[in-house]
Amino acid sequence: MVLTRAGRLADARPVLDEALALVEKMKSPYLPEAQLARARLAVEEQQWELATALAEKSIAGLEARAGADAGDLWKPLTSLALAKIATGKPAEAKPLLERAIAIADKTKLPAKYLARTREALAKLP
Repeated sequence: MVLTRAGRLADARPVLDEALALVEKMKSPYLPEAQLARARLAVEEQQWELATALAEKSIAGLEARAGADAGDLWKPLTSLALAKIATGKPAEAKPLLERAIAIADKTKLPAKYLARTREALAKLP
């Protein structure tokens, strides 16, 4: 989301919260993407419990819709892993990051998009 990327987290929060509420109410097929957008903001705001919950929901929704190797899964897997690392659970984060990278590599995602994912994995014991 543009506001999040611009560092305008306080402005992004109400927009994403409203969007998430709407897609939940409408039972939209875009719910996993809305959950991911809000999870990413929660990671930036260090709201680890919320980031974890929303990333897990996004993963479940994407897997249900497109399978366990869905190309976009690397995004919520990375968000979930970052929350796990921040809450002292690096052992739980490592397989999430490895899976995110494997999925992204399989879809031939340009390396620049995986920088944060690879960096997080490299810092793990």
